This record gives sequence, structure tokens and C-alpha cells, in this order.
Amino acid sequence: MNKKHYKSTAKVSKVLTICLVILALQVNPIKAQVSFITNGQNIKVTNSWDIKLVDINGDGNLDAYFGSKTWLNNGNGILSETNLSFGSGIFVSFGDLNGDGFVDAVCQDSIYLNDGYNRYEFKIKLSSDILMYSSVLADVDNDGDIDIISCSTVTDRILFNDGKANFTNSGKSLGGWGQASYTFGDINSDGFTDIYVAIPHTPPPAVGHSANKIWLGSAENNFTEMSHDIADAVSRNAILCDFDNDGDLDLFLASNSDAGNMIFFNDGKGNFKDSGQVLGNNSNATETADFDGDGDGDGDFDLFICYGKVPMGDGAPNKVWLNDGRGHFTDNGLSLGNSNSAAIALGDINEDGKTDAVIVNVKLDAENSYTSVPCPVEIWLNKAIEINYLNEIEDAYFGQKPPGMTAEIFAPGIVSVNGRSEYGVSFTPDLEEIYFTGDRKGERVSVYFSKLVDKKWTNPKKANLTKGKKRSEFEAFVNLSGKRIYFTANDSSDVRIWYATRSENWWSNAKKLDSPINNDMVFYPNEAKNGDLFYKNVSKGKMYYAPNKNGIFPDIFEVGIEYGSHGFIAPSQDFILIDARKDNDRTKDKDIHVCFKKKDGAWTKPINLGSAVNSNFNETCPSITPDGKYLFFSRYDEEGGLPNIYWVSAEVLNKLRSDYLKIIIDLE
Repeated sequence: MNKKHYKSTAKVSKVLTICLVILALQVNPIKAQVSFITNGQNIKVTNSWDIKLVDINGDGNLDAYFGSKTWLNNGNGILSETNLSFGSGIFVSFGDLNGDGFVDAVCQDSIYLNDGYNRYEFKIKLSSDILMYSSVLADVDNDGDIDIISCSTVTDRILFNDGKANFTNSGKSLGGWGQASYTFGDINSDGFTDIYVAIPHTPPPAVGHSANKIWLGSAENNFTEMSHDIADAVSRNAILCDFDNDGDLDLFLASNSDAGNMIFFNDGKGNFKDSGQVLGNNSNATETADFDGDGDGDGDFDLFICYGKVPMGDGAPNKVWLNDGRGHFTDNGLSLGNSNSAAIALGDINEDGKTDAVIVNVKLDAENSYTSVPCPVEIWLNKAIEINYLNEIEDAYFGQKPPGMTAEIFAPGIVSVNGRSEYGVSFTPDLEEIYFTGDRKGERVSVYFSKLVDKKWTNPKKANLTKGKKRSEFEAFVNLSGKRIYFTANDSSDVRIWYATRSENWWSNAKKLDSPINNDMVFYPNEAKNGDLFYKNVSKGKMYYAPNKNGIFPDIFEVGIEYGSHGFIAPSQDFILIDARKDNDRTKDKDIHVCFKKKDGAWTKPINLGSAVNSNFNETCPSITPDGKYLFFSRYDEEGGLPNIYWVSAEVLNKLRSDYLKIIIDLE
């Protein structure tokens, strides 16, 4: 039972503005290529009919509640089981019940209030004339606080909140019960919240077909009942959303029967017309989000639909259906899992700006007293990659069309110049500055930079970060805040890591990093999202990292990679890119490899990225753009053994991860 999303007037206005701009430019944007991968965890639970994603411990990460337990998120989308639970119920709802700004919990008839330190204390049992089984939280009476729709196994009640978590039983029923789905929004465009109740069937013991209900709200908080009967449908889930971008709320109904999943368009007055689309059948849980893009994506709401005959039938792959902006949906071809999916929750669990999905599954053993058997919890990370852009955005890469799944030379004649070695690419987070190393015979090695000004890139020139006439500078890296740049510099053989901080439009006077890092010869610094610094210790021939302690690095540790050089850490530290020779054999060429972090914190063995990236020449110095879309590296393919800079879609890495990560983590 989920509160569903619908677009605000501001969102619709934004979409209309984008459409007008596109028409004016006569350019058609290409949507992102949607791809989901598992996070590699192997979690199985029993009797898990519900899933909630919410920041339970107040650390800014979305945690999960399923299987009657709390699972805390480490910030990278990895969940760890805790002993925190809220009674014996399997359905728990979360929201700020008393208006103090902290998340509280409702389980069956019990309220648990957050004391502000993320400790949940039992407050009171709710008074109702029904035995509460589950709850839906929503502002039913439009007074700014969260009310409760409590559900038993046969009926429901509305409990009104006084704003301080004191609830009054209204005695009002909406005609639903424990297996119904409730979704909220202004269906008839009169300014008041309405409620759609999808009722799968009449409650036991008299199970049979039941019509869904529409309750139209009013200023007096009185609701007018309407029936919305779908013949032969077992309505398990409903969503109100402006799918066709015309300013009113349309309806999606998921059916756990052969009637199929249906889209109904709203005429603006609350009348729903069947669109004629059938988006598969035998479905239970469904959620909506804009999957095919970063941030706001393309502005259209897509559907993640879970299939399978819960709880005793066969499983089926879950699917993503993409919206064309007019409310017409296409199966994008993904098959995600093959289980009986009972519930789904969406949210950005690994903090990469994209909407991920967590799904719980249920299976009952009919031959063993219908006991619940362990079922997988599927954690799917959204790895949508944009495959084309508007003309203005293409200018972000020197006017060069972004590459696909085959590496191409980057900015030939501008960045990759004949007769000069180029390597070590880094962009600022806004993608408006690029830094790379240039090394021409007879000149000292220098960091070059170029800046995007009025949609045009300046001619690359030497950055001269240390202002040292005899000092070489190379391998610069701008961190994800854009406020610090690291690089390697040397006088004679004194190769150390330096840094500078952003000062207005340039960088402050650079200085050596004051850290045990610089006790040895080191190079190729780069920083994870949390500020941990990774680098290669030349003296010891190994990769190291230094945890960030309020901007300083007092401790250093080995990364634990068997071999390799020029390591580039992913922002979330779930993988690291390296250049390495196969099996550390010095007779082999260097290739770009990836090591994934396993659930025990160790790294997998280096995995070659394949022919999309590597060739018969040496490939070195990998890096990923701040938006995660492109992989940069150097290939030593120029006459005289000089390297040029190449780039390729990061989808090559995502595809490799999707194909191999779960197997690697399970087997090693």
C-alpha cells in the first residue's frame, strides 16, 4: 500500500517550457539508455510482503524496512541487517506524525515516535473499532499533518491527526481492506484531495470480484463515493500520475489476473477512459519515476512493474516500461529478476542521482502448511546512460559527438595533438573545465587546462599550478566538490602530491600535501565522494588510500589490489579502475581493468574491460567523468609510442558489471 506520486503545476510548466525550447531549436533529444544492475548482495527473507525506503537513522541515506527488520544503508546502496523492529507486524509505515521534523513509525495499532536522536519510543496504541493490520499515511483532511488510513483484514477506517500524533477515529470507511491499494491526488481538478482505492476482491471468507472506489474530496472533508468497475480485474495496485502531460491525473491499474495492467486517461473532470494499452498481466506491485535520465530525466514518468503470481504461483521477470511523454508505454526489454514480487520501493539508495529499486518477494509452500520460504530481496541500481544530447550539450566536449560502446580519440588536434603525450584527464563537476597532462620532447611536463566560455572552449594552455619554473606538474584531479585540485609535481626526483583550493575563478597557491602520503614517491591522486584520497606509491609499488579526516590525511592504508598502476576510484568506492598487464606479466601490454568491491570489503581480481577499450597498444591512466557517463584513458598508438587520449561510454563498464558482478561476488 503506497502513497503515489503526481506532478505539480510547476513540474508541468517546466515540461512545457522544455518542449517549447526543443521546438524552437528543431532538435530532438534522445532519451537515456536505461540499464539496471544488482548491487551484488544476496539477501533472502521470509514472509516479506512490504518494503519501505526511508532515512531511519538520520544519516542522510535511504534505509530499508522489510521482513520485520530495519536494514541500514552504508551510502553506497549496501544494506546491513539490524535488530531494530517495530513490534511483530510486517507492515510498517513512516512519516512525521507529530510535526517535529523527525520520522516516526506506525506498526499495526502502535505508534513509535522518534526522540530526535533517531531512537524510536513506543507512544500509544491507536484507538479503533477494527483490528489494525496495516496503515497508509496521508494528509486526508488537507490540514497539513499526516492522517492514518488503518486497515484490517476486512475493512478500513480514517484516523484524523490533531498535528501532535493524537488520532481520532472518524468511523469513516473507504471500502478497502488489508490488501487494497490507496493513491491520492486531485482527480477532478477542483483543488481538493481525492482518493482512489484499488480493491483486489471482496475480503474473505466471501471472496469475489469487487469494484474499485473513487472518493472525491470537498472543503468540508466529506467524500463523495463513485465506483470504478474493471471487469474481471484483480486490482492490486493503483497510481495517479499525469502520464500524458496534459495537466490532469491519469490512472494506472496493476492487475493480478489475466485482465492485464491498464492505463486510463483523465478528461480533466475526473472521468477515466481506457487507453487500450495492456502492459502485461499478473502483476502486484508497481511504482513510477522518471528512469531514463539523470536528475529530472526527460520529464516523463515511466513505470517499474513487478510480475509473478503471488504468493503460490510461478515467478516472472520484472520490467521497466518507458513513457513517450504522451502516456504511451514501451517495454524497454529489461528482465529484472524472476520471482514473485510482492512489493517495490523506489529511491536513490547509492546517491548517484538516479532512481533505484528495491523489491521483496514472497512464496508460500502449499505442500508444507503454506509456510513462507526464503525469497530474494532484489536491489536494482539504475545505471541510465544518456546516448545523445541537444546541440548545446554536445558543446560540452569540444563539439564532439559522444562515443558509444567503442572507444574514440578525444578532441583530435585540440587535446590529442600529434607529437605530444597526453594523459590523466579530469573535468570539474560542472563539466566546464578540463585538465590533462601534456608532455612534449624538450619541454617540461605540464598540466594543461581549457575552459568552456560562452559555449566555446578556450585553447588549452599550461596551468602552472605551482608557479615553479623548473618543476614538472602532471596528473591533475579536481574533486567532486570542485573546490580542490590535486596533482603530482616534482623537483628532480622528488615526486610528491600537491594540492590547491578554488579561489574565485582560479586556484590558490599550491603546496605539498602535509601527510604521510608524501613520505614516499607517489603519483596519480584522485578522491572518492567522501574525500578519501587514493594514489600510487611508486617507492613500494602498490596502491594506497588515505581516509579523509576533516580535510587532512593522517593515516595511510594499502588498497589491497594484487597489481596494477594508475588506480582511479569510483565516487562510491564500489569499484576501482586500474591499468595493468595481464597477470602482472611485464611482457604483456597494459590494459584497463576494473576491480569490484565485494561485500566483505575485499576487491575482486582485476577484470579486463575488453576490446571496447583495450587494443594491441598500451592503455593507461583511466578516469570517469564526474557525471559517470564517460570513461577516459590514454592509448599509446601514435608513431613513436606516444599516447593520445581516448573516451568511450561508461556503459561498457556498467554492462561488464551487470554481466559479472553478482557471479564474482558470489563465487569469490
